[in-house]
Amino acid sequence: MNSRATLASALLLGSWCPLTPAALVAQSQAGAASGDVGATIAERVRGAAEAEFAKSPVGALSIALLHDGQAGTLHLGHADGRQGPPPTGTTVYRLGSVTKNFTALMLLQLEAADRCRFSDPVERYLPEFAQIPSPPPSGAKVTLVQLATHTSGLVRDPEPAEPFQLGPVAQWRTSLKGALLGTHYRADPGSTFSYSNIGYACLGAALEQIAGKPYATYMSERILQPLGMTDTVFELQPAQRARLAPGYTISHDGASTDEAEAELAGRGYRLPVGGLFSTVDDMTRWLRFQMGEPAPDVFSAAALAAAQRRVVLSGPGLRSGYGIGVQLRRFGEVVVFGHSGGVPGYQAEMFFDPERHIGIVMLRSAVFGGFDSGAILAAAFAPPR
Repeated sequence: MNSRATLASALLLGSWCPLTPAALVAQSQAGAASGDVGATIAERVRGAAEAEFAKSPVGALSIALLHDGQAGTLHLGHADGRQGPPPTGTTVYRLGSVTKNFTALMLLQLEAADRCRFSDPVERYLPEFAQIPSPPPSGAKVTLVQLATHTSGLVRDPEPAEPFQLGPVAQWRTSLKGALLGTHYRADPGSTFSYSNIGYACLGAALEQIAGKPYATYMSERILQPLGMTDTVFELQPAQRARLAPGYTISHDGASTDEAEAELAGRGYRLPVGGLFSTVDDMTRWLRFQMGEPAPDVFSAAALAAAQRRVVLSGPGLRSGYGIGVQLRRFGEVVVFGHSGGVPGYQAEMFFDPERHIGIVMLRSAVFGGFDSGAILAAAFAPPR
């Protein structure tokens, strides 16, 4: 059996199903061995997903697995949260900080078009950046690439953050101006890794100025539409709102959708930080692009691969790192690229192993509980024996 057919058979087990019909092309004996690997990965991921979901069986869980170009999906739970039909490839979830992966691509596009340079000071394009109450200890100017790699020295979020965390897309820049007044530095720019949501919001605002059009408009016209990601949006249209899986926050008192419902009013200054909605079908397209499937109208595959590897080591034991909008994680000797995200009611993971051509997207409409997404990622990327 050829590799695509073997993987497709594996993905049909249990709740797995092929994402799209694919022509089954004859392959070599080595290709068949690759298919056997794909079947094993699919079985491991399915087993881990079912075990983890059973710990907190609230909401919906959608997973897409990609191996050597062949994709399959697994859906658990209920699209409406507690009963009714399971989710599908077009069920809508929030991406949280996976949005940063998209914002970073906007920087890469504009830099490649000579509209800006990575080393440009942020204040050149975002004068409001100077409103941060105190300068860094050395007085150094923060650059665009430092925002993109979380090496700006800025704190994670403004204090207080609450007044600026909600608000419609059209007013996100106004929210950002207010949030900057509560922002400060915890280190000199370029001196250390310090994950910063407010930093990525500033990056989005600076890129909006460079592009000469609203951030959300640019994202739709230059990235989402060319990739065919028609259900990946910052504002839900009625048809997408009807397919949104309600987001649950699990606690000792039960599971509530109150926080997730409140955030439907808009994420305030956090639009470029974690504002996107999407589906597992759309995110499979994004995963293919991130793994090198050609999309010349969007960005060069070779240039994207090079950017993914511009890494700042950020975790103990050299087990994690961060590039230009991309997280690195290690599973044994296997290093994977991607991003994770979490907002009230929703959890997202998108990672891939560029060496073995394995990728996974995981979207969940619940947070907390006993669910461990890391166990599912480990099942996908377990080092070969």
